[in-house]
Amino acid sequence: MKKLLISILLLFPLIGCNPERVEKLGQSLETTGNVLELLAPIDRYLHQKVYDYDYKGEYQNGKRNGYGTLIWKDKESKGQKYVGYFKDNRMHGKGTMSWSNGDKYVGDFNNDKFDGEGTYFYNNGNQQGGIWKDGFFQYAKKLNTNTNSKKVDNYVPSYKAEYTNKSSCDPTISSWCKNETGKSSKIKVSNTVKVNEKKEVKEKKGELGFWGKTDKFLKQGANLISKKDKITGLRSLNTTSDKQAKKRGIQSLNWFVAEAKKQKAKVYKSGEPEYERVKYILDRVVQGSHYRNEPDVRFEVINSKMVNAYAFGGGNFLVFTGLMNKATDDELAFVIAHELAHNSASHNEEKAHYMRMKDVFGKKPTNVQRTIFSNIMEQEADRIGIVYTALAGFDPCASATYWKKQFQGVEQYAYFRTHPANPQRASANSQMCAVVKKHYTRGQVNPNVEKVLQCNELFCNKSGKELEGGKGGGVVAVIEVLADTIQKNKQAKEEQRKQEQEIAQAKKLLAQKRLLTPPNINWVSGWNLRYKGTINRHNQKSGVNFAFTQNLSQGQFYYNFNNKIEQGNIVFTGTNQHGYWFKWNDKYGQGNLQLREYTDGSLRGVIYIDDGTMLGKQLGDFIGYKK
Repeated sequence: MKKLLISILLLFPLIGCNPERVEKLGQSLETTGNVLELLAPIDRYLHQKVYDYDYKGEYQNGKRNGYGTLIWKDKESKGQKYVGYFKDNRMHGKGTMSWSNGDKYVGDFNNDKFDGEGTYFYNNGNQQGGIWKDGFFQYAKKLNTNTNSKKVDNYVPSYKAEYTNKSSCDPTISSWCKNETGKSSKIKVSNTVKVNEKKEVKEKKGELGFWGKTDKFLKQGANLISKKDKITGLRSLNTTSDKQAKKRGIQSLNWFVAEAKKQKAKVYKSGEPEYERVKYILDRVVQGSHYRNEPDVRFEVINSKMVNAYAFGGGNFLVFTGLMNKATDDELAFVIAHELAHNSASHNEEKAHYMRMKDVFGKKPTNVQRTIFSNIMEQEADRIGIVYTALAGFDPCASATYWKKQFQGVEQYAYFRTHPANPQRASANSQMCAVVKKHYTRGQVNPNVEKVLQCNELFCNKSGKELEGGKGGGVVAVIEVLADTIQKNKQAKEEQRKQEQEIAQAKKLLAQKRLLTPPNINWVSGWNLRYKGTINRHNQKSGVNFAFTQNLSQGQFYYNFNNKIEQGNIVFTGTNQHGYWFKWNDKYGQGNLQLREYTDGSLRGVIYIDDGTMLGKQLGDFIGYKK
């Protein structure tokens, strides 16, 4: 837990505690190398402070690469110093290692070990020069090919002797180096040294440091709570393996089939037309999808009036004949591609883990949040499914025509939706299908499936070479998970705001529609002349339902007001060139009503309210059509 807290704290300087910066970072993760460039200064600073050493020299890709001086300051290795070349943070190439007791090694290094030609100078004046391997002395000089002798006579190193006198750095090799060439030390050299056995030399162990171990820990943690998205290539919260997702998907599909059989619904088998139609379409859609190399995609066809299909995860889904009866092959191909896209993007699993995360952090997800998140996933499945449809050789614009045929009423905007409203869906899919139609050839699977699925006009896989834990891979993995989570939060909030506005507008329109809809009245016998229309009353137009006796002598009217149905009475008073005249009253007032018969069978005229004048104040139209 301590490591986790430290790791999280280390991320704050990078992201500046600003979620927007993390979102932008998540969106710009073209390769993991971009992230490492940001981490390099933090890596160097923390590593030096934690392990108590100083390094002055050249860096490349955030690591010690090139010429430099490394001085150990910790208690165990204090006084130890290396001057020379580095490669990927390790001593590699020509260099000089010195110890506080006066010992010194000058020569070749390979991955922090004496390896190659070199000389070890002891503090007592003796020296041991020759060939070294993996930190151990091998022999005094290179063997003649004609002898196996390991004699040590007259060894002369091939490297320049003056190199041993550079106590800090060589300005002729690296421009950054300070001019310290004046320093030198006298080294007593003996011409021969008897070597009786190999001598192990003190070396720096190649273990991961604090930052490396922390990064490795982060990678392990990220692997436990996330997995790579097949579509984007980036990590998202998901602890369910593909094998587990397939197993759960099969269990869910089997349950549906069993329930259908209990209710005596037919489940179609291979060889039957309904089953074969889906199979024919599915086989091509699979070839144009991320499941093209996975032969275990399973489906079932159930006889039901439901116009729907369901995805269960792991490449398992079912189709109802109610959908098949209303869809063309192209439209059915899109719906199947849409369901397969849910599987490719692991939507069932991602939703479960996203909601669980919010619950764990004390923000128990509401039904609205669950609904909104489902809506976002439906939009993504449409986007992926359109590409699958085109690559499979079916018309991708069937994704729009299908939804144009569905219900278009404003009622579907009046509540939070798990799916986009049909008109919205048709409009969005029309735009998307237009840009991917270039990948569509009627009846043929696109030969460039792999390339198009990697990156196209609607989605792109941004993954690069994955770094190992301990080498930056942990921090990259955590940033990807954070970025994905923040991006999903942002999308959910934007979608919720959009739907809230649509709900408010839809409710206003529906309230207006209800107001203008004439009330339903069960008229009893005697009210023979019946009409429905509108009335202007209480400064608004409302739906009205009115009726008269056969001779128009009496009438009644009912209209909407304040979400209630109000009643009024009508009494005939006479006729003139303008038509029939009546007196009316309800509990709010009374006045005159003038109506005229028209050839379409309607009664239309003007309603007045008493205000002390002969005719009264005009309220507006009073219109009814015979029913």
